[in-house]
Amino acid sequence: MNLKKVYFRIDVGYVWGKGISIELNTIFINEIKEILTNLGWGKWTKMFGHSSWECYRNENEYLYCHPMDIVGIMDIDNGAKEIEAALIESDVIKFRCFDPYKLTEKDLEKLVNLDR
Repeated sequence: MNLKKVYFRIDVGYVWGKGISIELNTIFINEIKEILTNLGWGKWTKMFGHSSWECYRNENEYLYCHPMDIVGIMDIDNGAKEIEAALIESDVIKFRCFDPYKLTEKDLEKLVNLDR
């Protein structure tokens, strides 16, 4: 397993400091849930406000979904290209780029404490 901290940089109309309308956010959440559920992600947990959710694929992988970024820890050899392709094809989400990073000690602690 090639676990990395990942950032899928996206744009759906979120304005820093102002946020996003509930209507547009609902469209985004429905779209990202459909994309990731079709790729094997599940157990959706609402996080902060109305703009962000977390989902899990297995005991070592999670993604935090926000209208500016999809961030988390995942096996980049198992699904990163598929997520990128689905984001590129989306009519709702504008895909900007994909950035993988080496896991830090803090990232590893998060894995141990995931609320699965």
